[in-house]
Amino acid sequence: MDLSRKASANIEFLGFLADISNPATGEISAGRLANWLCQTEADLNEKWRSRGANIPWAIFADELLAILDVAQDQICDLDAVVEWYLHMPIANFGMCTPQQLVMAGKARSLVVAIRAREILLP
Repeated sequence: MDLSRKASANIEFLGFLADISNPATGEISAGRLANWLCQTEADLNEKWRSRGANIPWAIFADELLAILDVAQDQICDLDAVVEWYLHMPIANFGMCTPQQLVMAGKARSLVVAIRAREILLP
């Protein structure tokens, strides 16, 4: 992959993180993240709550962001990464989308599979 394209993708992802984070605390804003995912804050909160009462928001958000980050490393286009995250069924994971895998608590397995190149991204 072209190093300048990879560098641009990294800068794009850092800008995304800055956009969704509270500048004073560094905490991820559910509303801002939901906006990037073309969802309402209520929709994103419902997805988080579907994981169960014992999963803190910070862990849910970290898992979601880990998937976006590893995908951005390969795809290098944040809009395409978000589209992939929301809509691309993955055969290795029972045709679930990455978003469904986060909701099911399988984000780490997906990240490992992407890094191991067991899953080829578009």
